[in-house]
Amino acid sequence: MLHDAGVARAVAGALAGLPAASPVVLDPVIRSSSGRELLDEAGRAVILDSLLPRCALLTPNIPELRLLFGTADGAEAAGRFGVPVLLTGGHAEGAVVEDRLFLPGEAPRVFRHPRLRSRNTHGTGCTLSSAVAARLARGDALPAAVEAAVAYVHALLARSAGHRLGGGVGPMLHGPVGAADPPDLSPRGRSR
Repeated sequence: MLHDAGVARAVAGALAGLPAASPVVLDPVIRSSSGRELLDEAGRAVILDSLLPRCALLTPNIPELRLLFGTADGAEAAGRFGVPVLLTGGHAEGAVVEDRLFLPGEAPRVFRHPRLRSRNTHGTGCTLSSAVAARLARGDALPAAVEAAVAYVHALLARSAGHRLGGGVGPMLHGPVGAADPPDLSPRGRSR
């Protein structure tokens, strides 16, 4: 969460010192799920002018794409700015979630998975963008990195669905996929 233009400019300045080939993945956290503004309009302008040109991938959800570009069309955004866009589909309706990767000048690649019903969805966008960045750092091509990251987040959501900790939107239980089920951290499940 960059919050404002000053923070966004500081991040752009830090990125300017990295080699041009560094895989920068930007998750534009603009508004909380409760509607609270997390990035002001001046900060959004810095993203478009200074951060976006450095990105290997932008990972907005549908509301974030509308706020940044004035459109819900990922192909238009990718083409206009020449930056790949992974439009996450968790905010859409339906039994199947479709995450769409738009590469400038190419047909979109669609990653489909069943919608999981869970209150533990806090941090899905951050986890997804971090997982893509990690796969890119390993040397994966962008489509393969996105495919692996989408599968990883889906597996974490499935593992976290029954988790009970606190009230409201809960966190996903992070960790290696395929690892033993995490311990029950709810008050009734804590070891004594």
